Amino acid sequence: MPLFGNRKFKVVGINVYDTKEDINGFYKRNNPNFKTVYDNGFVADMYGINGFPTIVLIDKKGIVIYSGNYDQPLLDMLVQNALK
Repeated sequence: MPLFGNRKFKVVGINVYDTKEDINGFYKRNNPNFKTVYDNGFVADMYGINGFPTIVLIDKKGIVIYSGNYDQPLLDMLVQNALK
C-alpha cells in the first residue's frame, strides 16, 4: 500500500459468506497481500455487521473508528488520521 508508506497497517478480511474452499481458491487465483478469516458469524455479530461488504476500521487501541460502506476517499482520510 504505497499510500501509507512504511507505517504499520494491517488489512484483514472476514468472510462469513463463502466456504473455506472458496476462500482458498480466491487466494490461489489472486494472491492478495492480506489474510482472510473465515467466520461463522461470530465476528459479524460482535461488530453488528448485517450487510456485505462492510468495512470496519479499528484503530491501534482496538476502538472501531468506522463501520459502513466502501467509500475510498473517506477511508483514506480515516486511515491517514489513525496512523498519525
